[in-house]
Amino acid sequence: MNDLELYNNGVPQNGLSTSSILANAFLSIDGTKVLNMYDKYSAIPFNGVIIPILPSFYMVDDIIYFNNPDKFGGGYIQRSVDFNTVSPKIFGCVCDGVTPDHINFQIAVNTCAEMGYKLDITGLKIKLNETILFNSNLLLSGNVRSTVLDFSSITSGKDYLLISDGANVNGFVFDGARIIGNLSSGSALRLNKQGVIDLAVTDCSFKNLRIESSGIGLKGAYSQCNIFENIRFQGCTKPFELGPQFNNTEFIRCSFVSHSATNTMTNCEGINFTSCNHANCTATSHINSFQSYFSLINYYAEKISNNFITVGSSNQVNESSCTLIGGKSTDSLLKIQLAGDRCPILIKNPSPNSRVIVYDGIANLSPSKYTTRLEVDSSLVKSDNFLIKWDAMADLNMNPAFGGGLNVRTINSISTSIVKNNTDTFNGILLSNSLVVGNPYVIVYSMRKTLSNNTISLRHGTISSQVFKINEPDEEFETRYLPFIAKDVNMAIIWAGRESIEFNFIGITKNEFPSDITKSSVMKSNTFPSIGSYSKGDTIVQSSPSGGVYSGWQCAASGSPGIWRPTGQIGEISGTTAARPSVSIIGYYFFDITINKPIWWNGTVWKDGSGITV
Repeated sequence: MNDLELYNNGVPQNGLSTSSILANAFLSIDGTKVLNMYDKYSAIPFNGVIIPILPSFYMVDDIIYFNNPDKFGGGYIQRSVDFNTVSPKIFGCVCDGVTPDHINFQIAVNTCAEMGYKLDITGLKIKLNETILFNSNLLLSGNVRSTVLDFSSITSGKDYLLISDGANVNGFVFDGARIIGNLSSGSALRLNKQGVIDLAVTDCSFKNLRIESSGIGLKGAYSQCNIFENIRFQGCTKPFELGPQFNNTEFIRCSFVSHSATNTMTNCEGINFTSCNHANCTATSHINSFQSYFSLINYYAEKISNNFITVGSSNQVNESSCTLIGGKSTDSLLKIQLAGDRCPILIKNPSPNSRVIVYDGIANLSPSKYTTRLEVDSSLVKSDNFLIKWDAMADLNMNPAFGGGLNVRTINSISTSIVKNNTDTFNGILLSNSLVVGNPYVIVYSMRKTLSNNTISLRHGTISSQVFKINEPDEEFETRYLPFIAKDVNMAIIWAGRESIEFNFIGITKNEFPSDITKSSVMKSNTFPSIGSYSKGDTIVQSSPSGGVYSGWQCAASGSPGIWRPTGQIGEISGTTAARPSVSIIGYYFFDITINKPIWWNGTVWKDGSGITV
């Protein structure tokens, strides 16, 4: 073989003369390379390595094989690629945005992955009518402003870029491109199509992408430790569908906007959305999670028509959890629904301009499982911003390890100034909206003020009354019980004061304590009831006995709630002036032996029988 002949994917290329290619070529000193060759495809000098036979896969991506002339030792020449970076044009891609390039582009991908070269698509417009498969590591580099991968003509239901179909992919990098599709297609990015754990996609990076008008923006299963950064999912029917086991994944500065189907996570663990934009969602829920753990950190939400997040489901076996840290919503209400009975929620430091509502749509949480619990830890939640609609109306077991209700570590006040009417369940905390009128219930709570002038009230239908006794700022949390007979389906609490009320927990249960209010004439509480129907002779025993309080109350006249009178005082009833008790009950009696006269507490000072301050 005396003539140098160019091969492209095993096909000889004509029109090249020995003189044009070898005009300045020479053999390396060690006899292993041919240096300073030239061809019309690269238009620049190149070198080649002498090899005895062609590779078995015979793919010619960034590599071009030549017949080696006898004067250079015979065999073949394998072209060397300068700087390990090649363009898909070297494999025959036209890159005009019109001519279909999927066949040659797949060749470029396969060869670059095999040889460890970076495939540079910067400034190219590549028309792709078939799925492109990445079954091994590759660095695919472009620019989101100048690179276009056009899948608008791909067959309905097909994926665009498929990472792993029968192979383990580790370390794939895709940086910079605009990906255009059509809404009848499959997924723009698909990870681990076979959904097999042994073929996981791991430690991959996807950055600086704009994905437009695809059926699903991102779909993946059994993929771990991947990063998606600065990606905009625009106008996709569904931006993402993750799981099972799409784990330990970061979404950083991503936008999920203008979609009509709900994003889903199924059996995913450790998904973090950091500084992401969520906007223009018309689906029933922006995100649904099933047995998944995820967090949204410093999020931005805008124009979410229905639920922002739905956490868990009624048929889940394992827990679902959601953490919101920081973040802002421009909507009047940002709604989070707890749809399962094992859905811990943690909300920390939301923006003072956001209004968040958390509500529970489950009427009967199973006592055999962990019950839903909401935790809020924030000193930055400003008034009027954080709302909770809570229906923990379940047959919860009342035991020392109280298993249900609301566990809150500081919610700032929902001021009475925003209460439009007494039946407005979107102001304050809705404990339940499914009470059965006439049935007995107990509110169990433990909370304290952060300022002594805060007040808290109970709202039950059209009845609003201040019946809660809560601890002062310097006091420890104390569990209290408030029994009542339901007069309305709704039960809510509201509080006034511009600072926060600290909740250790609050919940509502039925027929747990006392065991049967309707038949028993003795109940336990720290105050007399303001709602419900009671009979003359019914008795309430003080649940928080201490000096200076009443020992209990007794119903003196039947009614709703009837007329109640205190049954006695707890504490000393006589002593010296110095030994006068510290009391909170107006009318508390004490006989002062120093001045030898009976006196009564009027709420501010002690008075004798003549009304004189003593």
